[in-house]
Amino acid sequence: MSFNQTPIVVRATVYKHRDTSRWPPAWRPQNWILHEEIKYNVGSLEHPRDVITVPSGYVFDGASVPVLFTVFFPKAHPLYMKAACLHDWLYENAGRHTYSREEVDEIFKEALLVLGMPKLYANCMFWAVRIGGRKYWKRNLEKNL
Repeated sequence: MSFNQTPIVVRATVYKHRDTSRWPPAWRPQNWILHEEIKYNVGSLEHPRDVITVPSGYVFDGASVPVLFTVFFPKAHPLYMKAACLHDWLYENAGRHTYSREEVDEIFKEALLVLGMPKLYANCMFWAVRIGGRKYWKRNLEKNL
Protein backbone atom coordinates (compact mmCIF):
# COMPACT_ATOMS: atom_id res chain seq x y z
CA MET A 1 0.00 0.00 0.00
CA SER A 2 1.66 3.12 -1.22
CA PHE A 3 1.47 5.95 -3.67
CA ASN A 4 4.17 6.86 -6.13
CA GLN A 5 6.52 9.13 -4.22
CA THR A 6 6.05 12.26 -6.32
CA PRO A 7 3.85 14.99 -4.86
CA ILE A 8 0.42 15.44 -6.39
CA VAL A 9 0.46 18.11 -9.08
CA VAL A 10 -2.94 19.73 -9.69
CA ARG A 11 -4.31 22.94 -11.11
CA ALA A 12 -7.54 24.61 -10.01
CA THR A 13 -10.28 25.00 -12.62
CA VAL A 14 -13.48 26.99 -12.78
CA TYR A 15 -16.58 25.22 -11.51
CA LYS A 16 -19.39 25.93 -13.99
CA HIS A 17 -22.33 23.87 -12.74
CA ARG A 18 -24.10 26.58 -10.76
CA ASP A 19 -23.73 30.17 -9.63
CA THR A 20 -21.91 30.26 -6.32
CA SER A 21 -20.73 33.89 -6.43
CA ARG A 22 -22.62 34.78 -3.24
CA TRP A 23 -21.00 32.00 -1.22
CA PRO A 24 -17.93 32.72 0.92
CA PRO A 25 -14.79 31.86 -1.08
CA ALA A 26 -13.91 28.83 1.06
CA TRP A 27 -17.35 27.31 0.39
CA ARG A 28 -17.33 27.69 -3.38
CA PRO A 29 -16.96 24.40 -5.26
CA GLN A 30 -13.58 23.93 -6.92
CA ASN A 31 -12.40 21.38 -9.44
CA TRP A 32 -8.82 20.20 -9.84
CA ILE A 33 -6.96 18.79 -12.85
CA LEU A 34 -4.35 16.11 -12.17
CA HIS A 35 -1.17 17.02 -14.07
CA GLU A 36 0.78 13.82 -13.47
CA GLU A 37 -0.69 10.34 -13.09
CA ILE A 38 -0.74 8.84 -9.64
CA LYS A 39 -0.31 5.14 -8.87
CA TYR A 40 -1.52 3.39 -5.76
CA ASN A 41 -0.46 -0.12 -4.69
CA VAL A 42 -3.43 -1.84 -3.04
CA GLY A 43 -2.45 -4.01 -0.08
CA SER A 44 1.24 -4.74 0.45
CA LEU A 45 3.91 -2.55 -1.14
CA GLU A 46 6.09 -5.59 -1.89
CA HIS A 47 3.24 -7.77 -3.19
CA PRO A 48 0.34 -5.49 -4.15
CA ARG A 49 -3.00 -7.10 -4.99
CA ASP A 50 -3.44 -4.43 -7.64
CA VAL A 51 -1.94 -1.17 -8.83
CA ILE A 52 -4.50 1.56 -9.51
CA THR A 53 -3.46 4.32 -11.90
CA VAL A 54 -5.32 7.63 -12.03
CA PRO A 55 -4.40 9.20 -15.38
CA SER A 56 -3.08 12.70 -15.83
CA GLY A 57 -5.80 15.07 -16.99
CA TYR A 58 -8.37 13.59 -14.61
CA VAL A 59 -10.69 16.28 -13.19
CA PHE A 60 -11.94 15.86 -9.62
CA ASP A 61 -13.46 18.02 -6.89
CA GLY A 62 -11.15 17.27 -3.96
CA ALA A 63 -12.67 15.84 -0.82
CA SER A 64 -16.47 15.93 -0.88
CA VAL A 65 -17.01 17.59 2.47
CA PRO A 66 -20.32 19.16 3.59
CA VAL A 67 -19.89 22.92 3.97
CA LEU A 68 -20.30 22.92 7.76
CA PHE A 69 -17.40 20.49 8.18
CA THR A 70 -14.90 22.31 5.96
CA VAL A 71 -13.50 23.98 9.09
CA PHE A 72 -12.13 20.56 10.10
CA PHE A 73 -11.70 18.99 6.66
CA PRO A 74 -11.01 21.47 3.85
CA LYS A 75 -11.99 20.20 0.40
CA ALA A 76 -8.36 20.46 -0.69
CA HIS A 77 -5.52 19.66 1.68
CA PRO A 78 -2.06 18.31 0.78
CA LEU A 79 -2.35 15.57 3.39
CA TYR A 80 -5.25 13.82 1.67
CA MET A 81 -5.54 15.25 -1.85
CA LYS A 82 -4.10 12.08 -3.45
CA ALA A 83 -6.53 9.87 -1.52
CA ALA A 84 -9.47 12.09 -2.54
CA CYS A 85 -8.38 11.95 -6.19
CA LEU A 86 -8.03 8.15 -6.06
CA HIS A 87 -11.44 7.78 -4.40
CA ASP A 88 -13.17 10.12 -6.86
CA TRP A 89 -11.65 8.25 -9.81
CA LEU A 90 -12.75 4.86 -8.45
CA TYR A 91 -16.29 6.15 -7.80
CA GLU A 92 -16.54 7.80 -11.20
CA ASN A 93 -15.44 4.56 -12.84
CA ALA A 94 -17.78 2.27 -10.88
CA GLY A 95 -18.58 -0.77 -13.03
CA ARG A 96 -15.39 -0.34 -15.08
CA HIS A 97 -13.23 -2.04 -12.43
CA THR A 98 -13.70 -5.04 -10.16
CA TYR A 99 -13.97 -3.22 -6.83
CA SER A 100 -17.20 -2.98 -4.85
CA ARG A 101 -18.20 0.28 -3.21
CA GLU A 102 -17.17 -1.07 0.19
CA GLU A 103 -13.74 -2.04 -1.17
CA VAL A 104 -13.28 1.39 -2.75
CA ASP A 105 -14.10 3.09 0.55
CA GLU A 106 -11.66 0.76 2.36
CA ILE A 107 -8.97 1.64 -0.20
CA PHE A 108 -9.68 5.32 0.51
CA LYS A 109 -9.20 4.75 4.24
CA GLU A 110 -6.02 2.76 3.63
CA ALA A 111 -4.70 5.56 1.37
CA LEU A 112 -5.47 8.20 4.00
CA LEU A 113 -3.48 6.25 6.58
CA VAL A 114 -0.59 5.70 4.13
CA LEU A 115 -0.47 9.47 3.55
CA GLY A 116 -0.13 10.07 7.29
CA MET A 117 -3.69 11.02 8.21
CA PRO A 118 -4.27 10.38 11.93
CA LYS A 119 -6.46 7.30 12.43
CA LEU A 120 -9.30 9.27 14.09
CA TYR A 121 -9.63 11.62 11.10
CA ALA A 122 -9.18 8.82 8.57
CA ASN A 123 -12.05 6.97 10.25
CA CYS A 124 -14.22 10.12 10.16
CA MET A 125 -13.60 10.54 6.44
CA PHE A 126 -14.18 6.82 5.84
CA TRP A 127 -17.56 6.90 7.59
CA ALA A 128 -18.50 10.09 5.74
CA VAL A 129 -18.05 8.36 2.37
CA ARG A 130 -19.80 5.22 3.63
CA ILE A 131 -22.82 7.28 4.70
CA GLY A 132 -22.88 9.86 1.92
CA GLY A 133 -21.46 8.04 -1.09
CA ARG A 134 -24.20 5.54 -1.92
CA LYS A 135 -26.15 7.72 -4.37
CA TYR A 136 -22.99 8.78 -6.25
CA TRP A 137 -21.79 5.21 -6.56
CA LYS A 138 -25.20 4.03 -7.77
CA ARG A 139 -25.51 6.89 -10.30
CA ASN A 140 -22.03 6.21 -11.72
CA LEU A 141 -22.58 2.46 -11.78
CA GLU A 142 -25.79 2.88 -13.79
CA LYS A 143 -24.13 5.37 -16.14
CA ASN A 144 -21.13 3.10 -16.79
CA LEU A 145 -22.96 -0.19 -17.40
